[in-house]
Amino acid sequence: MRTTVSVSDELLLAAKRLARHRGQTLSELLDDALRRELTHQGSHPARPEVPVFHGRGGLRQVRPGIRSTSLRTAAARRPGLDALP
Repeated sequence: MRTTVSVSDELLLAAKRLARHRGQTLSELLDDALRRELTHQGSHPARPEVPVFHGRGGLRQVRPGIRSTSLRTAAARRPGLDALP
């Protein structure tokens, strides 16, 4: 079947190079790529579960001599970082 698809210039050039390197036509390369993508679509591994810790919250003394206020102050002084709550 013939159809028209918009593809970026750089992607098309890369696909043509790869097809030439493999000894395939561009159509064959695209067929293989689409078939592979559609076949593996549902087989992606599940995202890992993120552990959730339930506690009183807030920062506690991480190491002797380091208080949470020290961490907040240090974070506030770093450009581009949000201050700790």
